[in-house]
Amino acid sequence: MALRMTITEDRDVVIVALSARIDSFAIEELYEGFEQVKKTGKRNIVLMMRELEYINSRGIATLISFFKWAKEEGRSVKLAQVPKNIMQLLSLLGIEKLTSIYDTLPEAIESFEQDLAEELPEEAATLNEEGPRGEDLHGGRRAERPWCWQAQPSWSWPLWCCSSCGRGRRRALRWIFSRF
Repeated sequence: MALRMTITEDRDVVIVALSARIDSFAIEELYEGFEQVKKTGKRNIVLMMRELEYINSRGIATLISFFKWAKEEGRSVKLAQVPKNIMQLLSLLGIEKLTSIYDTLPEAIESFEQDLAEELPEEAATLNEEGPRGEDLHGGRRAERPWCWQAQPSWSWPLWCCSSCGRGRRRALRWIFSRF
């Protein structure tokens, strides 16, 4: 059975669904698919392997070279829904040191949002507990950190709020991603 490769885009993430077999006969098709992914220019890539039955050493070498390219280009590749037999092989080879592996596709996509939150510049995370007009953002409670993820409607950029108020992180991330 020949390799089937479906490439879709979801916001700023390219999803590559691999199915059937990656063997010596499918390597050229795998290369061509990865070239299409490279041309998209998207920073975040998920390889979904739910229906992948087999991968040989050349296929693994191709994956590793794709991971290397992504790292050199400042892009991020994550694996999702890897079957048990292939997961055992990838674990044996130490692939989890090169990329993150997730049980579901939504977890993999959400991890890019978490990575973005960690990459935010420190200047965005050094605001006081008071809002732009001096109001208390935490309802009288002391914040664990001097910054806030709570999006303020009066601002064009969200005000980052700590976890002590328990509000706004997802809303702030959605706001950020809607601007791209």
